[in-house]
Amino acid sequence: MFRIKTLLTSSALSVATASKAMFAAMKEKGWHEARLLGFTDVLFNPSENAPRDEFEKTAKTKLLEGAAAYEEVANIKGRDYLRMATSVPVVMERCVMCHTNFKDKQGAIGAISYTVPLIQ
Repeated sequence: MFRIKTLLTSSALSVATASKAMFAAMKEKGWHEARLLGFTDVLFNPSENAPRDEFEKTAKTKLLEGAAAYEEVANIKGRDYLRMATSVPVVMERCVMCHTNFKDKQGAIGAISYTVPLIQ
């Protein structure tokens, strides 16, 4: 956990990198899963950040159309899960320092996709 705290408090760390470190720690502890999705034309790690399945692709469409969130209940290996994606807009001007394609971008540039088991 010290490694995560150190990463999250580093001023040189991007929000995306900090989020991914936190999501990895959550998964390691057996908590729900979360992923950062990119919706722009330029993705630094498309194999890691692009929408992967039908839920994430539908969420991308809905969020780019202006929805703040998209959700559905899915049965995965016999268990029900809440799948939810929440919009991520450009939140800081310094995002544009590395992501010049975000300049003057309105609306969602990505999402956080969650998969949470439902109580049976």
